[in-house]
Amino acid sequence: MWEAVSGSDNLDDNPDPFNNEEILGKRIFPGAENPGGAARDKVKLKITGGLPNAVMHLKAFDVDDPVPAAFDNERKLDENDLANVAPTGVTPGQDNRGSVNGSSAGVFVTTNQPTAQVTLDANGEGEIEFKVTMQPGDNFRVVGQILSDSELGSVQETDASATKYVSADDEPVEGFGSGAASPLLTVWRKLHIENDSMSMPVTKPSPDRQTGTGSNWGTVTSGGGNIRTTLVVSLSESVPTDFYASGKIVSGSQTHNLYAINTHGAGSSITVTFATELTQAERDGFNLSSIEIFDDDDQALPSGWSAALPRMDLINETVKSKFKLCHIDLVEAPASYNNSDVPFELNIPSNLLNPGGYVPNSVKNKATLPDSDEYWAMTVTATYQDIEDDDLDPNGDVGAFGGTDDGLGIAMIYIENQIDDSTIFGTQTPTINESKLLKLLDDVVAHEIGHVPGSKNEAEEHAEGGLMDNQILGGGQTLEFTPLTIDRLRSPDSWRTD
Repeated sequence: MWEAVSGSDNLDDNPDPFNNEEILGKRIFPGAENPGGAARDKVKLKITGGLPNAVMHLKAFDVDDPVPAAFDNERKLDENDLANVAPTGVTPGQDNRGSVNGSSAGVFVTTNQPTAQVTLDANGEGEIEFKVTMQPGDNFRVVGQILSDSELGSVQETDASATKYVSADDEPVEGFGSGAASPLLTVWRKLHIENDSMSMPVTKPSPDRQTGTGSNWGTVTSGGGNIRTTLVVSLSESVPTDFYASGKIVSGSQTHNLYAINTHGAGSSITVTFATELTQAERDGFNLSSIEIFDDDDQALPSGWSAALPRMDLINETVKSKFKLCHIDLVEAPASYNNSDVPFELNIPSNLLNPGGYVPNSVKNKATLPDSDEYWAMTVTATYQDIEDDDLDPNGDVGAFGGTDDGLGIAMIYIENQIDDSTIFGTQTPTINESKLLKLLDDVVAHEIGHVPGSKNEAEEHAEGGLMDNQILGGGQTLEFTPLTIDRLRSPDSWRTD
């Protein structure tokens, strides 16, 4: 049986993510417990029920990845199954991604090889330390024979149709009556996430908010027969047509939602159309010499949100569940690394959109959690919105929901862009589709984290499909990573630099 090495809390039951998390042997988390720490890649094999004082001969095997064929039907994840599918449907091993001293089957600490011997005590018991690879999804079993190793050479993990095949489970090795086999041991990795966030300022900067003066009340009748009030407003800065559509206007004792905006000339003089027809008392409540106009940002928020930012809850159980098929456990970074005071920027500066300069210093300087081969880590930062051309202002504009710098290991989540995309405007009270927003947010966080490892470019990663397909995020279907993505996420040495 497998037991944790003294002082290492790195072993527990292995919940099979492809089979409703039914227990399938044990799992080991070989990564470091803290930033800069050493790998915890050793586990103890405990032997019981043997002959007193006998020598047991041991051999480790890289057994098959137990991913179901129905999930990996094109063998993108378990590629060595492509030409080797046995008639029984059981597939061959030797498919681990990692290796120790050249062995994908792991090694025994005493020999630094996949074979070793243990002399049992007077009770027929013994133990030996075993060192695993560091790649999530790698699988191991150890087979042992008492007194002689005469049959160990014929035990194998490559031909499921032959005898003495070591399967990826806890079952005995068929045809190997003189020996015994350990339960399955599977590698998982923890991915430590630093969750940073901007916070909302007391007063947002322009162009989301502008001041001006008003004149010339009027009315307009829409095609549906709705009568709406209009007002000419002279602003301090020019704006594109409809930039403030679905926003709000504040003056004196009055606050009202806007339906449409039409610019005049250079755009500093605009005609605003209210969502309704104002009464004379409402018009009289305006101070036309002091008017504020806001765009549609923050006009609708889901229940429990007092503002779009800060968001310090991005790594929730739904996001974590997306990575279980990769045998990756998302965990929050130590609290000292998480920051809710990233300086606010209305838009990600457009002049930073070039290789090596995607992330503004306001975000970059707060991201301090280090990544290494032993300690996988990255930063997810809640920001406000994308560059001005892609921030969904005015409505109908294009927009992105997030952006990632792979080399820095920083994913930026554009919260206001997602709110805009999930809100129905053009009514007296903008209405947010709360379930759509929360699903979109979870999908985007997982998607952006999934961009970091590997050498593919963004378009190639989007082409992997499933959760990496940027065209279907937030839709009605439940999205998960495809075998192509899982293969990429299981393969790096360190999370952000491979």
